Amino acid sequence: MGPAARPVRLPPMAELELRGAHLSFGAGALLDDASLVIEPGERVCLVGRNGTGKTSLLRVLTGELDLDEGQVVTRPGLTLARLEQDVPKGAAAEGTVEELVRSALAGLQDWEVEQRVERELGRLELDPAATVGDLSAGMKRRALLARALATEPDLLILDEPTNHLELDAIARTGLAGASGSIVKV
Repeated sequence: MGPAARPVRLPPMAELELRGAHLSFGAGALLDDASLVIEPGERVCLVGRNGTGKTSLLRVLTGELDLDEGQVVTRPGLTLARLEQDVPKGAAAEGTVEELVRSALAGLQDWEVEQRVERELGRLELDPAATVGDLSAGMKRRALLARALATEPDLLILDEPTNHLELDAIARTGLAGASGSIVKV
């Protein structure tokens, strides 16, 4: 009998992969055979001038915008959350801060929802009874960030997270020590 076979250690699956991506609006291509791999725990920062497609790329990664060609592949079971660049109007501004955060937690056990809502509202110093529509832009962004963080995402996508947010609020999020991957503009 020959020597025992050594186990092969496979690399962990990436959280998300962008493969051969093409995206254009009008005459200009925003993505031209672009590829991107986001590994577990990785931090990615997109830097570029206004209008160069940073937000469009984030929308592609979240499935909100379809590619002309190529594909986005995510790890099975990936939990993804996005903090949008602009504060939404309309239905997203109705209701209380607590209701806004709870809206992201459908399908969880009641005790888990309570725990996550309480943790994020406390961490970001948000009044659960405050009406979202009455909040300043900075407090609305803080509430939206609490909603995203409450999902405990494997991949958190932040589109210009410092818009309307104070530095102390960002520091309180604990993002620096978060175990998930983060993509930010």
